[in-house]
Amino acid sequence: MDLQDKMTILNHIQENKNILFGKFSDKLTHAIKINKWKEITQNLNDLGIMEKDWKYLRDTMWQNWKRRTMEKRDNRFKTGSGGGKKMKYDASDDLIITIIGKESPVINGIDCAESSGSSAPQSAELFSVETECNLEKDVAQSPKVLPTPIKKKLASTRSSEGEKISNEILQLKKRKLELEIAKLERENYKLDLELMKLEKELNVTRPSKFTLPLYMQDDNIIQINLVNEPSETMTESTESIVTSE
Repeated sequence: MDLQDKMTILNHIQENKNILFGKFSDKLTHAIKINKWKEITQNLNDLGIMEKDWKYLRDTMWQNWKRRTMEKRDNRFKTGSGGGKKMKYDASDDLIITIIGKESPVINGIDCAESSGSSAPQSAELFSVETECNLEKDVAQSPKVLPTPIKKKLASTRSSEGEKISNEILQLKKRKLELEIAKLERENYKLDLELMKLEKELNVTRPSKFTLPLYMQDDNIIQINLVNEPSETMTESTESIVTSE
């Protein structure tokens, strides 16, 4: 492959590097990265530049190019000179470094995987570059391994704390539900009172099923006669409300 075709491929990767190598998130999933690699590969195949699948582009071609550029970089630093065929950068090397990023741990000599969605050994599907490097740093700076009894005690303590927190959360949810039910009961009671008031204003002789409990609860108001003849009309002469004893 000549340099021009290589540059075309790298330009496609450069234009989409935020997707190909960005941090995994809810909006940037493994599937999205895979689809972008497939899209790039299809475009390159349509241009007649390559006749490979997307996995070859991601796991072989890109990884080999990146590795060779890093070897050139390492040789330049070791010798302190830019001379020699194996140490000279070309346009593609500069573009690869731009894609990776000059501040990338890969450029700075830390062997951390990219979040390219690759299944190759040097790539990671579930962690970004920064996340993996932080993990390695934490492991390197961690104290000595704790004895087994202490491990078990810590595990038991964490388990107890977890159960305590879970119980507290359940109690809070239960209390919240009780408050919501009480609120609904108050709202229903208010509506019943308003309905009762309206019934009185309209001289309704037979309360509804919603207001009946309110009449029955009030010892100082009335007692309702719920039996009405079919021919009776809702007038003052047929009113069946009497003062309770």
